[in-house]
Amino acid sequence: VDIDWEYPVAGGLQPGQPRDAHNYVLLLSALRHAIGASKLLTVAVGAGTRAIDPLEYAEMAALLDWVNVMCYDLYGAW
Repeated sequence: VDIDWEYPVAGGLQPGQPRDAHNYVLLLSALRHAIGASKLLTVAVGAGTRAIDPLEYAEMAALLDWVNVMCYDLYGAW
């Protein structure tokens, strides 16, 4: 299962809430419990500080098999 939440705390249609950093960990924990340890659980995260700084990476790392950093649009003509 690959989760691509763009972006807890920092984005989306609704303004992000500070509690979404912990809500993200709760979501990942529930998914890990539901799929078990034998299945892969991965996330895609933004590369900018606005997307990275709020997240609880230590807690996430205990639940995840892989973290993909989306850096394809980090720099550009804009």
